[in-house]
Amino acid sequence: MNTSFEFVSFGWEDVDLPLSYAFSYQSQSSSSSLSSSYLLIRSRQEISHCSSQLPKGNGNQFQLQTRLEVFDNLDGSSMRYVSEV
Repeated sequence: MNTSFEFVSFGWEDVDLPLSYAFSYQSQSSSSSLSSSYLLIRSRQEISHCSSQLPKGNGNQFQLQTRLEVFDNLDGSSMRYVSEV
């Protein structure tokens, strides 16, 4: 089964435009988000959306944690995490 996941980011504001966005997911060999490694879905670009197929997640519900990192023009950044099923 091949499912394409859509990643969309909106509502971010900053005075130091333009904003850029990087999407990634947690490596399956990582168990905690504090010490985990993330694999890129799409590297930093000014486009705030992308789509990708993801590997099967962990556990009974096959969850996989994804990460969005948003950067401003001065390289300030913020991250958001979401567990996908």
